[in-house]
Amino acid sequence: MNATFTSNPGGAADGAQASIRNFSAPLGGQGASGAPPSNSAAAGREAGAPPPTRERTFRLDLEYEGTAFEGWQRQPDARTVQATVEEALARIVSAPVGVVGAGRTDAGIHAEAMTASFVAATALAERDLARALDALLPEDVGVLSVREMPEGFHALRDAHWKWYRYDVLRSRFRRVARRRSSWRVGAAIDLEALRAGAAALVGRRDFAAFQNAGSPRRSTVRTLAGLAWSEHGEVLRLDAVADGFLYGMVRAIVGTLVEVGRGRRRAASLAEVVASRDRTRAGPAAPACGLTLVRVGYAEDHAPAFVDPALRAALESGRAHGPSPREDPDGCRS
Repeated sequence: MNATFTSNPGGAADGAQASIRNFSAPLGGQGASGAPPSNSAAAGREAGAPPPTRERTFRLDLEYEGTAFEGWQRQPDARTVQATVEEALARIVSAPVGVVGAGRTDAGIHAEAMTASFVAATALAERDLARALDALLPEDVGVLSVREMPEGFHALRDAHWKWYRYDVLRSRFRRVARRRSSWRVGAAIDLEALRAGAAALVGRRDFAAFQNAGSPRRSTVRTLAGLAWSEHGEVLRLDAVADGFLYGMVRAIVGTLVEVGRGRRRAASLAEVVASRDRTRAGPAAPACGLTLVRVGYAEDHAPAFVDPALRAALESGRAHGPSPREDPDGCRS
């Protein structure tokens, strides 16, 4: 069962707090130090107390606004999404919990649905765990769902594809409501030129020219299965789906394509940029604020409609990763 719920400022929080109170004692009949249970604890179980809880594997889907975070990955003396979630889970289960994200979004990048996995010893039902976690998280992180998974599920290694979205605000004037979720570049951008440039990048290619320094990969080959621009009033939106993204890859692609859209480089020149494997040949990285992780796809998921039909089957099956090892496939700081 997928424990999805809608936040309720009253009832949900009250139920979550009750869950925390009911299950915040050390688990498995052990103290916080991991010492064996006392005779009195064992006697309590014999008298009908619940049996020791077992370790269970969970899938967690989250949304967050990345503005005030230094990215997903835990860092010393920095506010990160991973550390925030781990601290909340530790309060619920009264034990340290390690959370594995499907990627490592960089500082300022948002997520509509980041998938993570963790193992915890808890008797809480999925819905109660989701409610308790949502009650403890800050206002810029929210729980979408919690689902118990088979042992061994790993949010990163089991991912088949990732979908990112970038919003470019085509306006000469500020739009305050969009200041944290888009890049304002002015009005003169040719949408058809953007689309021509995007088409030149779709396929399985070496994207070293679009990788920022600082996250070396054993392979810089990725399958970019879909890259589609659409128009939404003043916003030009780029949707990108691939088997993985290199560090800074999406933002570098956006910055380069915007140069094409403004007439500063030709769409036909992008093949030469890719062949060069030289980051200096591509455009500047677009700001982090416009980038959002939309979704992570797994074996049971269908890729978005804009994915190239010739690449869809390989992407959905996981074969798009090709012979390169499925390490952290996107570095993941896109």
